[in-house]
Amino acid sequence: MHLAQWALATILLLTVLWTIRRTTRFKQSQDDLIRSLPASPSQRWFRVNVARPAYFARRIKLLGFQARGVLIDEGPLVRLLAIYPDGARLDQAYPKSDLGLTWVGNQGLSSANMHWFALGHGDQRQMVCADTGFNALQSREAAADICRMIAPDFPLPGVAREEFALEKNRASLAVIVAMLVLLAFALIDGVILNRNEMLDPGHLATYGLILGPLLALGAFFCLGRAKVPTRESVALALLLSLSLSAAHFPLVKRLDEVLAMTSGGVQTHRYVLGADARLEALHNREAPRLNFSRIHEYWAQFAEGSEHDFEFIHGPLGTWQLVHDKLDRQYQTFYDAHRRR
Repeated sequence: MHLAQWALATILLLTVLWTIRRTTRFKQSQDDLIRSLPASPSQRWFRVNVARPAYFARRIKLLGFQARGVLIDEGPLVRLLAIYPDGARLDQAYPKSDLGLTWVGNQGLSSANMHWFALGHGDQRQMVCADTGFNALQSREAAADICRMIAPDFPLPGVAREEFALEKNRASLAVIVAMLVLLAFALIDGVILNRNEMLDPGHLATYGLILGPLLALGAFFCLGRAKVPTRESVALALLLSLSLSAAHFPLVKRLDEVLAMTSGGVQTHRYVLGADARLEALHNREAPRLNFSRIHEYWAQFAEGSEHDFEFIHGPLGTWQLVHDKLDRQYQTFYDAHRRR
């Protein structure tokens, strides 16, 4: 196990070092391109990231772009400069009368959480986004500003002009509602209403924790299909996963309680008191051990070896839940009398 962890850590470290080296080289080549530009007070240029359409279409990639380049506004032309990792130099001029400008935006894993637009047609087509470094939050505004400057008459779509409205998309709104319902259930039923103590969640309930990330991953892909931008999709999927984790055990507790009512309901098991307020089941070896050392004053009134009955919920899901209703009343009576002394 330790060997596997070390191997994984080494792979992650090498990946990070490779990414840092690659982005540093990209930055150096971009700076070289900028220094090679002729000095002209009327010339406007922008730092951009570029990618060929085939590379951009990949969903799994370490970097969302292939190179850092420069987009130059030369009046009647727009010129795109970049040097790709394979050494190929991009120096493409696009007439403003036929830019082939298309807003792509931030959709799906291929966008790498950045907002893109495309220039050109056929073999000349290139994918471009504003170079905002590691600050992807400014990607949409910066890309939209470039489009406005090089093509003032280009009709930018609504998603390019303003931040995405989660409440106006049915898929994102459904995820938000589901998340709020799960959190409310976890708080109201898990903390306030259901006072049963989970002593053993059972194997089925434990394996059920895997469903949270899987459902969140499914929600991510559904949000992408519903045209929710990647950044918002990732955030909503993570929040949904956290909400599912918070509601998981309260939901399992309540479900197993309901199922247990169809197969006998609450079970009573007899326990033997040991040292330090610890008890073990007298007859059922599957019943969990009980540790009441935190309230040892109450159990100190009983002799070791004395027998006590406890109520449990033990349903088809395999959970062991200690029912506290009767037990809490006994504690309350004891400590009220103790305080009056």
